Amino acid sequence: MPGRATSANNGVDSLLKALLVLTRTVDHILEERAAASVQPGSLSASKLQVLRLLGHRGLQPTGRIARFLAVSKPAVSQIIDALVLAGLVTRRPNEVDRRGVFVELSKRGQKSFQEITRTQRHLLRAALRLSGKGSISAWTNALEQIIVGLTRADQNFHDYCLQCGAHEDNRCVLVGGDATCMFLQELNAGTKRRRTAARR
Repeated sequence: MPGRATSANNGVDSLLKALLVLTRTVDHILEERAAASVQPGSLSASKLQVLRLLGHRGLQPTGRIARFLAVSKPAVSQIIDALVLAGLVTRRPNEVDRRGVFVELSKRGQKSFQEITRTQRHLLRAALRLSGKGSISAWTNALEQIIVGLTRADQNFHDYCLQCGAHEDNRCVLVGGDATCMFLQELNAGTKRRRTAARR
């Protein structure tokens, strides 16, 4: 019996190690390195998340960005200040609510976002080619199954945004699971409000 338990632990430990190393590798190669090729040394993970959100979803209010990143309004203001200083985003006043501010990519920000995305795609295509194992859909399905399994195992996962909505396909990987994306609900509600206001 102890042999089976040790073997099971070894298997789980190997998977844990592989996933943690994968996370570090993805962060380093697909985020840090891809960003450094465009904007050396100035794009933290949260700044990259903002660029991705604005690149795929367009103009966003600062409050929604703060909720999306799960940070306070002062913290998101600092992130946006740094991006404005780098010339990557611009602020626009909210004409309906004078206290509110919208943020969007500048021309330089759009170009940087496109270059980062291009670099990430190139690196992934090279990785798939070099591995020689499985199709893109097989890799995607396997990773999404791991994500769904982990979120189901964690009792608090519904309080955490996986940020699927910041991507081009706008599809939550947890659809079919137990999650409801609060960000997408708010995004859809905002779209409905704008359509209703436009009809009036």
